[in-house]
Amino acid sequence: MPAPPVGVIGQNLFIHGFLIGFGRGGDKKPNATVELRIYDEAKRPTLTKPLMAVVPKDIPDAEDAAAVRFLLPLNREGTFTAELKATDATSGKTATVAIPIRVLAPGQVTVPGHNPGVGWVEGAERPRPTEIGTRWASVAPLPRPTLRRLK
Repeated sequence: MPAPPVGVIGQNLFIHGFLIGFGRGGDKKPNATVELRIYDEAKRPTLTKPLMAVVPKDIPDAEDAAAVRFLLPLNREGTFTAELKATDATSGKTATVAIPIRVLAPGQVTVPGHNPGVGWVEGAERPRPTEIGTRWASVAPLPRPTLRRLK
């Protein structure tokens, strides 16, 4: 189930998707990578080197999509940007997508009638049971990333 790019310190966030439109070399194997860089509010990288995923060479010829997945432990409060950059070494194509992420301190979030630390922002209007699925998006409205083919 997709989740909003919002979490609490101590949680893990998975960023995953598919790389499509990559080329194949003379050996019919892909030669593509996806890098994940995390930037803080001041646009400074939080890691010295990006996390890297390599498209497996054993993808069947009939398939032109490769799944990528990154684990992102949330270890400090703030607003961050996750930047995914796909590079196809065979064709020279690249594509980049940026995803905004908010990390909250455990005390900033509570669920009425549940343990503090997950769920609704403190002071938010108490939802009726039928609104629970729609109210979550109002906690931290962030733009949805769009998928793009490699250029």
